[in-house]
Amino acid sequence: GGKLGGNSIRQKFARYQQTKLANIVFAFALADKLAAKNSKVKSLVCHPGSSFTSLADTVMDSYSSCIDSMFAFFARMVSQSGNDGAMGLVKCMCANDVSNGDFYGPNGLNKMAGRAVLIPHKKKEDDKSEKELLWRVSEEVLGEKFEL
Repeated sequence: GGKLGGNSIRQKFARYQQTKLANIVFAFALADKLAAKNSKVKSLVCHPGSSFTSLADTVMDSYSSCIDSMFAFFARMVSQSGNDGAMGLVKCMCANDVSNGDFYGPNGLNKMAGRAVLIPHKKKEDDKSEKELLWRVSEEVLGEKFEL
């Protein structure tokens, strides 16, 4: 709650989505900086889709309203296992055919479950000014320049 926008399930998921977007934008910014340095290091990003893990159990326990409980029930119905959700991460770590700046996630219904595939960059994830802003603010918050 506090100044973060409330504690309803919709508000919590909105905050969660914002943090995931920031992760993607930062990974793409890092990929750009690595490419500019002709680095052999790769910045890759992935998402598990809707994966039912112990993290989901914790979230499910926090539901308080009838609507939140119904949302939790339906979320459980469309989620894949934690093992299946980890496949994008496994692809990024182990595959030889990944490239700097690649983004992997499920290819199924609403991109929430299924086989991990390469996902095209969306405009809001790959906006140059947003990447520069997030990079700069991250350095300011941590009080340190990121040297590559």
